[in-house]
Amino acid sequence: MFETHFQAHAEGLDKMRLVSGLGTRWELAETAIKPYPVCHFIHGCADAGIEISREIVAADIVAVEALLPEPTLHIVALPHAAKIVPKTDYEAKFSAQFVIATCLARGRFGLAELTEAAFADPELLALTARVTCKADPDSAFPTYFSGGLIVTLADGRQIRRHVRVNSGAGERALDVDGVSAKFMACAALSISDAAAARVRNVVLSLEQHPAAALGAALRAK
Repeated sequence: MFETHFQAHAEGLDKMRLVSGLGTRWELAETAIKPYPVCHFIHGCADAGIEISREIVAADIVAVEALLPEPTLHIVALPHAAKIVPKTDYEAKFSAQFVIATCLARGRFGLAELTEAAFADPELLALTARVTCKADPDSAFPTYFSGGLIVTLADGRQIRRHVRVNSGAGERALDVDGVSAKFMACAALSISDAAAARVRNVVLSLEQHPAAALGAALRAK
């Protein structure tokens, strides 16, 4: 059965690993949940930007140097001229410059930051243009999506932050509170906080509720 279905890289495939623990071990539980709706390669820098945002005023930033895994630069940082003026949510998700500038300016990055209003914000775009990207010499890629920032302020100070293990991965995997917060932020774009909370509460206790309870929560406004 196995011999007829494997194609690429078959010579290095551990075929028995596919069925080992079948029905008893659930690999889905090991899946990393992304805290931000952007390319995973940018997450370390996004973490660093949000941390730094708590210490500064974005208007004081004169330059930002972003450190990203070298193999990812052509995907999320180049060409620079195109990355600093995203026109769509898809382009923004793959622009390290835009994501980092948003994290520094707003202290967050969720679906609400992927709107046409954000792409037209002159102050945000000005900050985006001040972000330059380089290869991270201390990256843990591909195990983790490490990233770092060096933020230069108008008074000459530099604030540095490097994140080796990006949030959502490894020992920094999102817990129930983290996943709930992400759900509530996303759901709030379409339904009321009360309705979102009802859905969250049912999902977190599905073992105690019939399927109809989830359906009712999803229909409620």
